[in-house]
Amino acid sequence: MSYSSTGSAVLDEIAVVIGVDAAVLLAKEDGGLRLYVPRAFGETHPVVVAIGVERARLLAENYYGYQLEFPIRMRRLAIVRSLA
Repeated sequence: MSYSSTGSAVLDEIAVVIGVDAAVLLAKEDGGLRLYVPRAFGETHPVVVAIGVERARLLAENYYGYQLEFPIRMRRLAIVRSLA
């Protein structure tokens, strides 16, 4: 799995597990919010829809029981870019 820094320690840690693209996508979707990681995500859970079943499974295996907080600046950036 290739790896490059996301500019956030939290995202960098998650990116090692699920990949940079998936970590950045979650930050864009959930920036500024806390995400409780269940033992397993249901197939219609927004995380599964956003990053796919396999990456959601990896996230649950590695972060079950944690509340992950994604940087808000990624979400703001995504909103600004969508308006341009």
